[in-house]
Amino acid sequence: MTNRILVFYGSYRSDRMGIRLADYVVKGLSARGEDVELIDARAVGLPMLDRMYKEYPRGAAPPAMEALAAKIRASDAFVFVTGEYNWGVQPGLKNLTDHFLEEWFWRPAAIVSYSAGRIAGARSNFLWHGTLSEMGMIVISSTLTVGPIAETLTADGEPIGSAGQFLDRSFKRFADDLAWWAEAARGQRARKVDRSEIRRASRSVSIQRPKESTSTNILSSGNTIAAPATLLHNQLLLTFGQGVLRPKLRTYDHDRSGQCHRRFQSFWLACSSKSASNAFSD
Repeated sequence: MTNRILVFYGSYRSDRMGIRLADYVVKGLSARGEDVELIDARAVGLPMLDRMYKEYPRGAAPPAMEALAAKIRASDAFVFVTGEYNWGVQPGLKNLTDHFLEEWFWRPAAIVSYSAGRIAGARSNFLWHGTLSEMGMIVISSTLTVGPIAETLTADGEPIGSAGQFLDRSFKRFADDLAWWAEAARGQRARKVDRSEIRRASRSVSIQRPKESTSTNILSSGNTIAAPATLLHNQLLLTFGQGVLRPKLRTYDHDRSGQCHRRFQSFWLACSSKSASNAFSD
């Protein structure tokens, strides 16, 4: 299946070199049959962050922001092409990224960095991992680092010399990994648990300790998550009784059964709905 991929590039400089790498990535992914679009932060022209997209009333966001939000939501994966400024990230790309949050969720992101020297933007590459992960993306382990960029790509984004040959060899593995994660994440989004449904189901569940029993259970995995024996056993059969997970239970007396009960209750509330149990089926 064809993946919809957005390639983000964030330099605002007049003599910018990284656009060569952005063009190379777009062409490389397109040649594999992917549906790819370059998002140039300078061309989009979002202002310095004041309000995030989600903070605008519905339909009131600036047109450029509204259009980009729709493109992000419709995408399967992202590539961030980033330079390095004084050991840091490019402000233009960071500013664009910070305007959105939920729109990024549950999608893979790949990082491609460059510089005029041999460091190849590695420090910026490292910093972007934490930022994109915090914003709800799955940052894949494969990455590309290009430098010196002028000795690797022409102005048209064509590889040159030994550095360009190495980039070509690395690109296949990079693109393969991105495609794998795009497919996996798309499948998970298709059967994503409705969190509001879990909350509603959780509010309807009440676990009470028997008045005359301090007997508790532990899961065979060795975790000391426990609750009153008979009630816990019935609830586990209800939740996991269709072959999803069949833990072996054993009963014993535990002086801190109340503490163990509370720990299991948190686990149980998270798994109480039928849709939650389905999440374990793969």
